[in-house]
Amino acid sequence: MTLQIVRGREDLDGTDPAVRDFYEYWLRLAGENGALPARRQIDPVEIWPHIGKIAIAELYRDGVFDPWYRLVGANVSELAGRFLKNCLYRDIYSKEQAEQLGALYHEIMQDKLPRYEVSSIKLPDREFMKIARLMAPFASDHQNVDVIVGLVVAVQERRTVSRRLF
Repeated sequence: MTLQIVRGREDLDGTDPAVRDFYEYWLRLAGENGALPARRQIDPVEIWPHIGKIAIAELYRDGVFDPWYRLVGANVSELAGRFLKNCLYRDIYSKEQAEQLGALYHEIMQDKLPRYEVSSIKLPDREFMKIARLMAPFASDHQNVDVIVGLVVAVQERRTVSRRLF
């Protein structure tokens, strides 16, 4: 797994074009004054070619940090092997995974910079796939991160892991 802070376009050189496109879109929404974009600024028409690769995570429920998926594109749900819309992280991920994501989201909330990650995921049918994802901060008030919008793409075809029978 590689995880990096994205401080500029050059940090995404050589990545999937969809990742770079979404980062450029996020930069346009942020504008020149450096304020974070708000989720309400997202125009599905502008990101239509990538809409299935988008996942929107709301970070708070009733004022408490408790991330959940507001929207999950069809491609992301297919990679996950299930429908994730409106699901709480604590109901989807193991306790360890949810804590790791929570810690990562808190880092993003602090420095207000996107993250790019390449990792392997295990699919329900015992297959593994390498994915890349860009996680970009959004803020309703343009300052305090309350939403993470991610773009997820497969960077390697599925491969079946053979079962060893003893």
